[in-house]
Amino acid sequence: MVKNRIVYAISVAGTAAVMFFLGTSFAYTVFYSLIILPLLSFAALSAAPFFIRISEEVEKTDVFKNEGLNYSAYIYNRSFLPYPNVTFLFYRGDYVRYEKQSADPVNVSSKESVMDGYTVSFPFRGKFSVGIEKFYVTDFLGLFRMGFSKKNPVEVTVFPEKIENFAPDLRSELLSKTVSAFDFITDSLSEVSDVRKYEPSDDYKKIHWKLTAKRNEFIVKNFSSSVLNKTYIYLDTKKTPLTGKNRLRFEDKMVSFAAAAAGYCLMKRQPCSVNYGASPSDWADILSFADFDILFRLFAELEFTGASYLARSLKESLNDDDFYNMVFFISDIENDLFDVFTSLSAMGHNVIIYYLINEGEKPDEDTQNFLSVLSDSGVSVNFI
Repeated sequence: MVKNRIVYAISVAGTAAVMFFLGTSFAYTVFYSLIILPLLSFAALSAAPFFIRISEEVEKTDVFKNEGLNYSAYIYNRSFLPYPNVTFLFYRGDYVRYEKQSADPVNVSSKESVMDGYTVSFPFRGKFSVGIEKFYVTDFLGLFRMGFSKKNPVEVTVFPEKIENFAPDLRSELLSKTVSAFDFITDSLSEVSDVRKYEPSDDYKKIHWKLTAKRNEFIVKNFSSSVLNKTYIYLDTKKTPLTGKNRLRFEDKMVSFAAAAAGYCLMKRQPCSVNYGASPSDWADILSFADFDILFRLFAELEFTGASYLARSLKESLNDDDFYNMVFFISDIENDLFDVFTSLSAMGHNVIIYYLINEGEKPDEDTQNFLSVLSDSGVSVNFI
């Protein structure tokens, strides 16, 4: 563009000199043409948003983290004027990976349509605008360049990464106090997993008569589909001190493992509830695949904000007479939370902690001491 302007300036100056010294009508015609043409070209350039139409398509609007997605853009010039150089600026290049970060300039002739396509992937969960944020047009003389914003972006929801073969160490003997939501509905009376003492709420069909006679007390059977107790999964959405991409990677990992734990419970036909915030409404009961889909969509845009609420929230569980599997995904532990974990374990709950740390790092000394004491007291402590 700089070269074009230099050539244009030299042409105008040369024509003006010829016009001044010779004074011919041809020289005047050329001079005034050189003056008028840029004005016409600039006017045509200013009208580009009215003449250039851009439509975008993606093959689907819901994808998983790191999953590839086909994106297409169609550029149509409705005018009789050509636009020889149209370039594009994509949305959020740091958070949306395009096959190439900048599109090649396209030449859109009059009444012509041009199509361009890319493969797009997403390194982070969330909701993102995809495609063209702005487009830049150069006039047909190559003297001016203007940028225009494109409205109505394509929105894509990115779900957390799917983690395979994640299996929390859930216990089954806790059923002595709690009845599974799937009991009496999905029990297979032919698949006995273990036995336990009789409870008044038990069905007589579950009594193991031979062991009852042998032990001189009522013994009942646990069947495979109800072998696991209800599980509570807690995702601590406390804001981390990390920033930028490091924060997003950290939070995404935490969310993915919490979702994997809920998925494991569902595959085992075990009801579970997931907590992801301080509000009473920040709970999700996972009893079906439809519930799990809702959780995944919710986790796609879940934000980590504010201080930890777990210690305050969990104190309400200390008065519960039933025993549960309680799975925690945390990235920090302080005195209050340590005391609650200790109390829950002492009461008979199966407490499982997944402590998230950055790759290559270790927890500080206080955190290591807290987790070591909890591990020695019977709490399952794991690092992810």
